[in-house]
Formats: sequence, structure tokens, C-alpha cells
Amino acid sequence: MPQRAGPAGRGEPHAPLQAAQARGPQLRPLLHRGYGLPARGPGDHRLDGRRPPRGGPRRRGGLRALLRDGRPRVRRGRRREQGGPAGLRLRRDGRHDQGAPQLGRGLPRGALVLAHERQARIAALVGERGVATVSDLATELGTSESTIRRDLDRLHEAHRLVKVHGGAMALERAHLTRDLTLPDRYGLHAGEKDAICRLAATLVGPDDFVYLDAGSTVEALASLLAPTRAAFATNSVSTALVLAAKGLRVIVLGGELVDATKALSGPDTTEAIARYNFTLGFWGTNGVTAEAGFTVQDRGEAAVKSAALARCARPYVLADASKLGKRSLITYAPLEAATLVTAGDVPAQWRGREGVVVADAAGIGDNGPVEDGEPGR
Repeated sequence: MPQRAGPAGRGEPHAPLQAAQARGPQLRPLLHRGYGLPARGPGDHRLDGRRPPRGGPRRRGGLRALLRDGRPRVRRGRRREQGGPAGLRLRRDGRHDQGAPQLGRGLPRGALVLAHERQARIAALVGERGVATVSDLATELGTSESTIRRDLDRLHEAHRLVKVHGGAMALERAHLTRDLTLPDRYGLHAGEKDAICRLAATLVGPDDFVYLDAGSTVEALASLLAPTRAAFATNSVSTALVLAAKGLRVIVLGGELVDATKALSGPDTTEAIARYNFTLGFWGTNGVTAEAGFTVQDRGEAAVKSAALARCARPYVLADASKLGKRSLITYAPLEAATLVTAGDVPAQWRGREGVVVADAAGIGDNGPVEDGEPGR
């Protein structure tokens, strides 16, 4: 039987295959040159002849990629830590990027300004000028505007200045009162608050439906109230707890809790207020002037105060003498909308004014004691 020919069969190889194998060494260099590949020898690995990438030779990897001419390479955008001017970035060619922001511009060379030093300088500049813009402060201190804005946020929170759109304003220049947290307010002007609250407590009758605003002075009033049949409504969580501890009837108005003042605020609060008709009410304020009236810092707080005051028959605003002549950002009621009860070192222009009652230490108004629920004038 004849042998089966072919590459898989036994016997002699298939003739065409044998011819191709014979010509392989001559064809391989031609094929490699046609594709731009180096010729391989018999011992070369097939992967050594791969076509290089279009962008040029392959990038070196491993430790070689971290070195350039024997020196460490600095990646693009990474700030140089040693050597070279502070604040400049290094390019791949090793030169400094002159377009990068420089720190310390406008300051002595080599000066390093810490955050608290920079903020102290900002507070001093705003205090001297009364008002300063972010761009002016950035140029003066040689730092970025974003850094200045962060510093203004912290200084505003610390009540060292008032941050406004595009800059900052000194407290004295704007005649603004500081919006302190509730615990910070308890110890301020305690004697004046006590005199005010003693007088205000005599105004509450047994059949009144009383609105109590949020604030340290109104909360002090709640602590002085005697047992009574009067009902109370408040948007202050802390005042509601004081009233409840005395066994008084209290309605807590809903809303979103503001942690700094422990007050409920927002649309839910104003909607709840609109359902009630108060016969008597007491409010606090951040400042009061004849022109601006009663003012506060927060828009939501102002909306709640205005809504409650509009539903009250006999509104009173409790404010010690330190708040007279001070104006905050938002007016919630004109001066003639409520009776002002004050105490302390009251300026002469406020004494004897219509709608203003100055209380002494015994809780008696400057024009006599309070009788029949009306203040002496």
C-alpha cells in the first residue's frame, strides 16, 4: 500500500509545504522590511520585532521612568518642595512655570504668613478702612482670593467683621450687632435683661394667648412667669422647655431647627403662625434704630418674627440699651409697630419717646408702674 503524503501523514512531506519551508529564510527579511520591522534571526524572539508605536519609541517603565538624565523627574503640576522660588511649579524641562501663582506677593521676600496672622491682618485692615474688597485684600496680603474668602468666613463666624458680597465691612462702620449663639447671649447684660423681664412679666394676664419669640431675653422672661391660666406659643425649643417645667400650657410651632439659636424657622413655622390670634407677644431683636426699626441678621428669622407680629394685638420688643442705635441686616418691623421695653444706659433721645418704656431695676417703667396690662408712658 502506498504511503499517504502530507504534513500530517507518514512518509515524505507534502511537496508544496516542503518548498515553502525551503524558501522561508529568504522571504522573511523581505517581509519584515516591507512592514518596517527589523529582520529576525533564527534565534530572535518573535515579540522583539514588534512595530514601534506611532508617537515614537516606547516610554521607559520602572525605575528608568523616574529618572531623566540621571536626575529625578518632577511630574507636571507638582509643587517643588526643595529649592527654587516658593509657589512655582516645575515643567518637564526642569524650568519654573512663570504663569503659576506666586505666594507672598506684596510681602517681604521670604516671609511666611500663618493663617491666624493673615486673619488678624485682614481684621485690622477692614477695621481701619471700614470696608474692603476681596481683590484688594488678596493683593495686599499676596494670596489668592479663595483664601481671602475662607478667612472672611472664619472672621465673620468669630464676629470680628461682617462678610458682605465681594468683601467685608467693619462692625462699627455698618452699625451691626453680632449674631451670637444662644449660650453666648445668656451672660450678656444680665442686669438689664432682668429689669426688662420683670416689667414684661407684669403684662401677662390670666386670659392672654401669648406669643414668645426665640432669644435669650424672651427665655429669661419665661423663667420669671408665675403660674397662670394664660396659654403660650413659641418657636423656641429652649423657651418651650422652660414653660413646660413650670406646668404652663405651651404650643410649639413646627419648622426647621436652627442649632445656633434653638429656634424653629422656615415656611412651616410661618404657616403655623397664620392659624393663631395672639393677644400679647414678646420679641427680641439684634438692633433697633428710628429709621430701620427692629432688625435681625437672618432672613428666615425675620420672616417668622414679622408673621407672628402681624397676628398679635399687643406686641412688645425687649431690648437692652446696648442694642439701641444699632442696625442689623434685615428689618422685621418698623419702630412704631411695637412697644419697645429697654433698660440700662439708655441715651437721652430714647427716653420719653412715644412707644418706648425704660425699666428700672425693680421692673417699673420710667413713667410709672404698669397697670391693667398697659405699660406706663
